[in-house]
Amino acid sequence: MSLKEKLIKLKNELVKIDPKSELKTMLNSIKELQHMITDNWLYEYKKEGLLKFKFVPIRRINKQIGKYKTTILEIYLINNTLIEVNPVYSNTNSKFLLELYKVDNPMDKIIITRRHIIENEYEWIYYKSSCSDICFNFTKAELEKFIKNCL
Repeated sequence: MSLKEKLIKLKNELVKIDPKSELKTMLNSIKELQHMITDNWLYEYKKEGLLKFKFVPIRRINKQIGKYKTTILEIYLINNTLIEVNPVYSNTNSKFLLELYKVDNPMDKIIITRRHIIENEYEWIYYKSSCSDICFNFTKAELEKFIKNCL
């Protein structure tokens, strides 16, 4: 496929996307992932007093999609280390991403995004901010590994 054909295909795909509908879908997906983290993946750690969660509502403005509200998930570890799951909108590829990072070292972050599998089915994947070519499934084990590396 030539460059022109690829660009035309991309343009046609972007035209089909309703920004308001996509925004609502993505914000709901982000909320689902945040609650998967707090209510399932890390719940036992919270129950044992090893970490705490805080949801911080924020308002954002973006040229492409306008104003929207979302939530940052803060994870406080027992030693007061703070890790954030911060939703951001990427103008580059016109989709929401979640940045997962230790607050005092935001450059060493991973980027989490949704990947379409089949109609109405998605999976969460991640990649290191320094290497976007290689991605992995974002799972409980991967989150635990990231947190362990923050200690």
